[in-house]
Amino acid sequence: MTPDDLEGRAHMMSAALMGATAFQKGLGAIHEMNHPVGAVFNTHHCTTNAVCMPAMLAFNDNKICDRFNHAPAYLGFDGGFDGFCEFVQRFNDSFTIPRTLTEMGVSADRFDYLVAMAIEDPSCGGNPVEHTADGLRGLFRACFLSPAGFLVSAWPGERVGLHIGEELHRFQNAFLDAVS
Repeated sequence: MTPDDLEGRAHMMSAALMGATAFQKGLGAIHEMNHPVGAVFNTHHCTTNAVCMPAMLAFNDNKICDRFNHAPAYLGFDGGFDGFCEFVQRFNDSFTIPRTLTEMGVSADRFDYLVAMAIEDPSCGGNPVEHTADGLRGLFRACFLSPAGFLVSAWPGERVGLHIGEELHRFQNAFLDAVS
């Protein structure tokens, strides 16, 4: 495409707009928490998402469990929703992702401020479980204090079996299939 290819530029602009619109669907709890944490503590966006994901899965389990029960089959293991949650934690552990916001340098002294910002975040409406300030407090508390209780850590010396590119690709496809 060249700068004077107006038709090509129009198609590119249309595709970018469709992608941005689709991206906003269902960002939910993980992003409504991430946005204030990143703004206040300057944390890395994807790392913050990874830290919050186990607690977010536990928080939303009653609404998403059935859809995620099939994801492990796409990823090559058993266990339904719980197996998927265990996979997420092991996947995070394989990259030495911190297990808590505290480990990322996020201090609890701004806890109420983060909750107030999160409840106002535009992503809040896309969460499967409707959020209240009390619900968000519990979700943030889980991200500050410890990983979600039902998740297991990677076993000592365990390595992820597939090349990371293949693993990530399978994870993304399973996630998209589960939420579609």
